[in-house]
Amino acid sequence: MTINTTATGTFEHIDPTALIVETNVRTTAPLEPGFVDSIRQVGVLTPLLAWRDQDGAVHVLAGQRRTLAAREAGIVTVPVYVVDAADDDTARRIVEQLIENDQREALTDADRIQAWRALELEGLSATAIAKRTGTKRDRVTTGLAVARNATATDAVSERGLTLDQAAILLQFDGDADAVAELTEVATTDPGYFPVAVERARQDRVARDAKEKLEQEEAAKGHRILDERPSDYNTAPYRMRMLRTADKPVDPTASKASPASRSTSPPTTEERREPSTTSTTPPRSGTRSAKRRATEMAVHSRGR
Repeated sequence: MTINTTATGTFEHIDPTALIVETNVRTTAPLEPGFVDSIRQVGVLTPLLAWRDQDGAVHVLAGQRRTLAAREAGIVTVPVYVVDAADDDTARRIVEQLIENDQREALTDADRIQAWRALELEGLSATAIAKRTGTKRDRVTTGLAVARNATATDAVSERGLTLDQAAILLQFDGDADAVAELTEVATTDPGYFPVAVERARQDRVARDAKEKLEQEEAAKGHRILDERPSDYNTAPYRMRMLRTADKPVDPTASKASPASRSTSPPTTEERREPSTTSTTPPRSGTRSAKRRATEMAVHSRGR
């Protein structure tokens, strides 16, 4: 027997245990604990659709799960919209059940978190929301955190990210580049998303360590370079030897004794010396000014 959709029906409150559940195209009616809890807390909000036979028995055509959940939750009565029955037409009943089930579209994550946010603004805690909607508390807590963040909320409603993916974006709040990259990965290659998240976390750790080290060195008076200088391996010149008359001068001592520093510009040979400071005596071809002057005097007298 099927329903006459053009007939006028009546709303009635009926004991769910007294209802007869028709054969339904939904072959299974899983009753999740959360669904049963929500029925227990607020009852059946959407009326069942049923028809009454000649003996007065009421047959449920739409609302199989709600009927069974109401029985398990111990609900005394449920709202039922009872319509007149037409002639027995199994084919018509199946078509109507298919349409009724197909048109029942589940809430999206975006709709759900906004509803939870509205309940929170009404003063309900995450625990209360979870209890009254039959949802796990951790899930509600995550959803509320996402709903409070505009970027994460847009990722769910506009880009189609899941609630779990949007919650991960909260870890990178303030890092626009990381959020943009992870959002793109989530929408184009969701299987790679966990790897991209781990890489972003490692990059953040490395960046934080670098910033901390730079702050420490700057506090010591060191200038921090943003990039390596072009002459990193080549200095303008290197000091090879300082001399005062014939006496070599210790380069380290020259810092403490300004008067002992040579004011002569470095020679071409000195510019090519290795970067390490050397105190090795000069080669035999290198003569002191005093010795050269003496040799020149002798040479003049000989001429």
